[in-house]
Amino acid sequence: MIDPSGRVLTATGEPIPRLYAGGGTACGLAGPHSDGYLSGNGLLAAFGMGWLIGDDLTTEHRRRRRP
Repeated sequence: MIDPSGRVLTATGEPIPRLYAGGGTACGLAGPHSDGYLSGNGLLAAFGMGWLIGDDLTTEHRRRRRP
């Protein structure tokens, strides 16, 4: 499972530091199982999650660089 930023979550729902998933590897976009996956949505999920993951990484990088 992932959170809205694409961070992979532990079984207790906590994000695993520096581990992201997007596209077909991200459980949660089409429900808790692959049963809800619709053919053709893979590119949308990959691009969309890539954008969100990149945004989250940029925010984290900027936060770390501030003195």
